[in-house]
Amino acid sequence: MNITKSFMAMFLAFTLISCTSERSQTIYNLEFEDKIPNLHPRVWYSNHSHDCEYEVVVDDKELQSGDYSLKLAQTGANKDSWVFIANDIPIDPTGENRDVEVKCWVKVKDVDNGFVSLWIFNDAEGNVEITTIDDSCQTIVDGTTEWMELSTIKNVSKDARTLYIGATLKGGGTAWLDNFEIMLDGEEIRDTPILKQKTYLTEEDKRALEKYIYPLQSCDPNSTSFDDLEVLSELVGDSKVVALGEVTHGSSEIFKMKDRIVRYLATNEDFDIFSIEAGMPESYKLNEYIVDGESNARELISGMVFWIWNTYEMLNVVEWMRSFNQDEPKITYTGFDMQSYNGAITTLKEAFKGDREILPLLEKIHIGLDSVLDYAPTTHIKIEETNSSAIKVELEELKHYIEESDFETQEKSWLLQNITIINQFLGQGAYSWRERCMADNILWINRFNPLSRIMVWAHNSHIKKSGGSMGKYLKDSLGDDYVTVGFTFYDGDYTAVGLGGKNHQAYPGTLEYLLEQLNQYAFILDLKKIRLENDPIMKWIENVDVRQVGGLKVDKEFYTTKITEDFDYLVFIRYSNPSKLLNAIPSK
Repeated sequence: MNITKSFMAMFLAFTLISCTSERSQTIYNLEFEDKIPNLHPRVWYSNHSHDCEYEVVVDDKELQSGDYSLKLAQTGANKDSWVFIANDIPIDPTGENRDVEVKCWVKVKDVDNGFVSLWIFNDAEGNVEITTIDDSCQTIVDGTTEWMELSTIKNVSKDARTLYIGATLKGGGTAWLDNFEIMLDGEEIRDTPILKQKTYLTEEDKRALEKYIYPLQSCDPNSTSFDDLEVLSELVGDSKVVALGEVTHGSSEIFKMKDRIVRYLATNEDFDIFSIEAGMPESYKLNEYIVDGESNARELISGMVFWIWNTYEMLNVVEWMRSFNQDEPKITYTGFDMQSYNGAITTLKEAFKGDREILPLLEKIHIGLDSVLDYAPTTHIKIEETNSSAIKVELEELKHYIEESDFETQEKSWLLQNITIINQFLGQGAYSWRERCMADNILWINRFNPLSRIMVWAHNSHIKKSGGSMGKYLKDSLGDDYVTVGFTFYDGDYTAVGLGGKNHQAYPGTLEYLLEQLNQYAFILDLKKIRLENDPIMKWIENVDVRQVGGLKVDKEFYTTKITEDFDYLVFIRYSNPSKLLNAIPSK
């Protein structure tokens, strides 16, 4: 009896310890107790990259409490440089503005020609300057201090869905941060414990996952067989818009696999519009080659605003479309981004060539646009408001002229859409603005082509169905007619701005690390089916980090996300090589 009691006591103790260790992570990691292999705090992100003059690491030497703090330290000599650390906190819109307070314990050493500050902004407001001191920030300037608590308070928009909180170190020296606290209308946003991230698959886990995967044989778009892609017919169903994502803008294998899928959907499922995350008017110009067989493909691709598409992989997409259209037009090339006004101005000037009344107005608008754009020290776009307001008045005059003109209905609609692109460009500020505008532009394409099916080519972060993303707006508008396919890879390289594009190999606690254990070259993972069947896989797949890189090489590549909410399907590829540029990558 005593032996039994002793055994039970030991068993219960072991169980409690095991349960406790499984809950050693928290959802927001506000105390920096959870780190990833490169000593970056899990969940948090920063502007730290390979060419950044700062170190951003979890530290076990200077502590306010617990086992770790976060250390920001300048490693270069530029006293005008800066680094930030940030976190995203989702909130539910309530119809009323709310007060947010952020507190954090801070210690600094030799901070000179600068300061440490806390800040708050949200997805419903314009870009904010995080490298200057304002009245809402308590700051530490030019000095060395022991641990002290800072706080900042801000009234946030009733439309906010995401809070962005963080701290900035500007200038030299070292800062340590610990124990963030967030209050929303006086109530603490709790850093809820979560189950520890899964690091390996058991044989049972593998069997469970294999029920939801469809193996892919090749990334080669020139492959003679589409047999492995036939499952796409069932997966996309009768949807009107299928969005193909990418985890980085520079993976050759992802571009090639997307090319393969585009060819399959166009050939077998009557998808006849291709739309890419590039300037809308500039992308439409590709049809001069794809549909009409005129102009030069390389020149047109290089004119699509972003260097990321100026690749041999995209050239192959374009050349295939031209060949596909050889006998009759079967596919149209379009775009939906709005970060440039040049294509729209060119389109409008061509339409009014020789018009002595409108050309001077267009020239005036063009001159104004050339001076309206500026960049903050943080490199985000800023629009000069006074000049912008004057341009908007002139655009209204132009819009009225077009509406009363004798242009054919289709051309008139296209010219008015180019005015919309310029207005969207002028509206840049809030993070969600670009996402909403891109969604609106895809919906415009859909509205004016009601019998067509559209393939969208964009980054994972844009097509996903959650947050304030383009995909969330499309999901809300299109419902089941909008299908998302995310893409990711386990290891390899990619093209990116910065000191090379060598990635971090996926590590324990990431989805890619787990999927690689299935020992498959590539496959489609049916996230939609996992979600609908509420498979036990849901318990861990929503709690692992997933790779996310844009066109810039950064040190932190993996972020926690609810992957089954973001995508219907995920294409996993084991290894990536850099995309092959037609021209040299820009230095900045």
